[in-house]
Amino acid sequence: MLYVYCIVNREGWPPEELVELKGVEGLEVYSGSIGHYGYLYSEIDKAGFTEDQIEELSQDIEWLTKNAAVHEQVIEFAQGSADVIPLRLFTIFLTEASICDMIKRENEKFAQIFSDIQGRREWGLKLFINTDHIAIHAKKHPDFIAMEKKMEESTSGATFFIKKRMEKQLEALKEKMSFDIADEIHQAVLEVAAAGKLNKLLSKQTTGSDKPMILNAVYLVDKGSEKEFKEKIDELIKKFVPSGVEFRFSGPWPNYNFCQL
Repeated sequence: MLYVYCIVNREGWPPEELVELKGVEGLEVYSGSIGHYGYLYSEIDKAGFTEDQIEELSQDIEWLTKNAAVHEQVIEFAQGSADVIPLRLFTIFLTEASICDMIKRENEKFAQIFSDIQGRREWGLKLFINTDHIAIHAKKHPDFIAMEKKMEESTSGATFFIKKRMEKQLEALKEKMSFDIADEIHQAVLEVAAAGKLNKLLSKQTTGSDKPMILNAVYLVDKGSEKEFKEKIDELIKKFVPSGVEFRFSGPWPNYNFCQL
């Protein structure tokens, strides 16, 4: 059985350095090719990667963390000298012939993906907001000020209900202002990226942050434009950090989000 890491768009690939590369569980990494495409794989013991054992391994955080990092390293090695379609953890084929059959079957799809990602790499941007900071700005909003004035002019009996409405209004304004900021930043980054994609916002428990996430985006960037891209991020950091925005910028990564098979 063969554990496959990625498909590469390059004939005669890979370079000689492949002999020094180790894959999952310390296994040797080999290369194969068919037509315009190459691929990297390790030979695995069928008995050690049954469906039940894969399910068990996927629940083993220590094993998963270690081997996911190795899987990523192999893909990043390939990405250093070729355009790459990364494959997910536990992508397994019975034989090289079955890999080649898959590549021939999906040839048109691979050709389109490689056309889209040629000379480009993926970068990630996550944004978090300081809610106390944004609340200060929300309280300066005309709608909130008008409600404050209404409460000051109200009778004591109506004050309780107006206060509750103000609390809801403040939360709504904080949310709107937060996502307006996120959208402004996202649109500015798209100006220097070839493509962008919005992913699902993650919970505080998942991110480990005490601040709510307001943007979870990935961008496909031409290698020749990466300097301009980073400069744009630096410009946005200087502009929005004073407004309570926290930036988490990362990359380059394998193009997982732009290689949907």
